[in-house]
Amino acid sequence: MTGPGRAAGRVCPAPPAGVVAFARFIQVRFEEFIVHLGDIRPRLGRGVRRVAAVAALLAAAGCGKNDGPDLYTVSGVVTYDGSPVPDGRIVFRKVDEGNRAYSAAISNGEYKLDCEAGKVAVEVTASKLVPGKVDRSNGTPEPVGVMYIPKRYNAASTLTADVAPSKDNQIPFTLKSN
Repeated sequence: MTGPGRAAGRVCPAPPAGVVAFARFIQVRFEEFIVHLGDIRPRLGRGVRRVAAVAALLAAAGCGKNDGPDLYTVSGVVTYDGSPVPDGRIVFRKVDEGNRAYSAAISNGEYKLDCEAGKVAVEVTASKLVPGKVDRSNGTPEPVGVMYIPKRYNAASTLTADVAPSKDNQIPFTLKSN
C-alpha cells in the first residue's frame, strides 16, 4: 500500500512544514512556467515527464530506514565552582567507535543534545569578556574573551559519561577551578 507517509512498504518520516511549503512554492512556479511556454509546450512533453520522474525518484530516495545510529536525548546542568555556566558549549565524543561527536549549547547552565548510546568523552568550553580589553586588529574594536574553563574539562578533558539507550538521560557536570 502506498500513500502519504508510505512508499513501497516503507514508512517515510513526515517532512518539516518548511519543506512542504517550499515544495508547493516550486510546484506552483513550475506550473506557471509551463503555462507561459504556450506554443512550445507540446515539444517539451517528454522533457517535462523526465523531470517529473527524476523528482519522484529523489523524493522516494528520502524514504526508508535511517542507516545512521540510534540517538538518545541527553540533558543536564553544567556548573562551574557552584554556579551554572551562563553560556558555553558541550561536546560528547564517542570513545569506542567512529569518534563521532555530538554538540549542544549551554545556556544558563542547561544543555540538551541527541547522542549515541555508550561511553563518551565530554568537553566543556566557555568564555567571558575581559572588561576594558579590546582587539583592534581588524580595524574596529572588538571585545576580547578569555576561556575560563580549565583544559582538563575541554582540550585535555578527563570527563566521561555513559549514555543509556533510553529516552531519559540526565547527566549533570560539576566543574571546579581547583
